[in-house]
Amino acid sequence: MGLNILRDLVKWKMVCKFIKIMQNFIAIHKIIFYNVFALWTAGCILQKSFIPIDVNIPKNQMIYRDQKMDIWAHDGLGAYHHYTPEDSAQYFTVANYLSSHLESTFAGYCNKHRSIEIVNVTPKIVSVMTGPKNLNNNFESTFNDIYGGREVGSDGSTPSGISVIRGNTQGETHSTIQSEQKVDKKN
Repeated sequence: MGLNILRDLVKWKMVCKFIKIMQNFIAIHKIIFYNVFALWTAGCILQKSFIPIDVNIPKNQMIYRDQKMDIWAHDGLGAYHHYTPEDSAQYFTVANYLSSHLESTFAGYCNKHRSIEIVNVTPKIVSVMTGPKNLNNNFESTFNDIYGGREVGSDGSTPSGISVIRGNTQGETHSTIQSEQKVDKKN
């Protein structure tokens, strides 16, 4: 009889150990699940917050905003692209060129995708060609030539810059190109 009690105690300890292991297993998986859910939720919320409310433009259109001195493009694939100049002179050179040419192309550093991109603007299509995300290559030197040899982001600042590449036609601004006429506040 004493041997049976001892066996029952050993079985009970093993059951308790098993229960404790399962509780730890479930707790760890709960933590993993909650972290994955939190990251997924934050990713969805933050992704939408990067696009300002006043930049709600349809696909294949772009907008340049004089007050904030930035350019937003919404390509045919549904992706938004955000470009900022280094100074107001650079912004107004590109903005004036875009407003006076139905078809034009400019290069810029996309803040949203963190890469150098070439944007081709036509009356019906806004297409974006993305350069490499690694700025330490030959594409960077081409971009530096456009900006007078300055390395993009080499001083630890956020890379920026836009530059006109070419224009195909001259004429009226097409309805797909929008502009807000505001006072220059960036220096």
